[in-house]
Amino acid sequence: MVNKLLILCQGLHKSKIIASILSYMPKDCIILRSFYDINDSVREDINKSIHDVIQYVDGNRLFFHKLEKIWDVKIDIINPFSVISTLESIDLKSRFPESEIIIDISAGPIPANVGLYLYALKYKLSSVHFSFPGERFKKEDISLTELEKLQHEIEFARRHSYDIPLMDVVFKELDNEIIYRLSKIPEGRVNSLKEMNQILSREDSTKNLMNLSRECARLDSLGLVKTTRTRKLKEISISPFGRQYSNLKKYEQPVLDVVWNRKLRLS
Repeated sequence: MVNKLLILCQGLHKSKIIASILSYMPKDCIILRSFYDINDSVREDINKSIHDVIQYVDGNRLFFHKLEKIWDVKIDIINPFSVISTLESIDLKSRFPESEIIIDISAGPIPANVGLYLYALKYKLSSVHFSFPGERFKKEDISLTELEKLQHEIEFARRHSYDIPLMDVVFKELDNEIIYRLSKIPEGRVNSLKEMNQILSREDSTKNLMNLSRECARLDSLGLVKTTRTRKLKEISISPFGRQYSNLKKYEQPVLDVVWNRKLRLS
């Protein structure tokens, strides 16, 4: 039987994370964690939620009999491209060569889940999963303990789960250098393709300028740069989203850390 690697984002809804692990029975689970959160209070709530998930798994090992490790890795939580870049940099296929990758877009903020979905599209994964939060479960019996409430919420999330269809699309690699070079210019703008070509230290040729024009047009369609035709020249400027994308380089190389291991007992 093929091993499974489940990837999902941090979130406050514990039921969705636990329900996904129970539904797919992965050998490994990666939780995408944020470099930062809206404020310290939100970060504290997120940390507690993930801690509770790990404690639940550890205390109910029999139900998670295939799960060997839970990992986490830091991302820019509101940047979809950070998700793709991070997962590519830790090289999942080499790290988990015999595992089928399952993407869950239930927990966490929308931008992170957009990134997860785009990653699934780019690498033509077979399954993207979504479930409603079990916290919507109507707790009519007020005598339930907190653990019993959580178990009801988990079952609610499992019952209200869906597989999301994937489209057949072709992804091309981005010319990151255009975005990064524009981000280093104070005004974030150049007045022509020729000027952009010079900044990139490329040979001044018609072929290079045509390729550069096509790449800038593609980055424009993705909202990372803005191109404006002025007479015979094409002005190129970085967008707010492009600046956000350029910040990917300010973070350290992502590290995949084990936060739970079946071979070890939590204290």
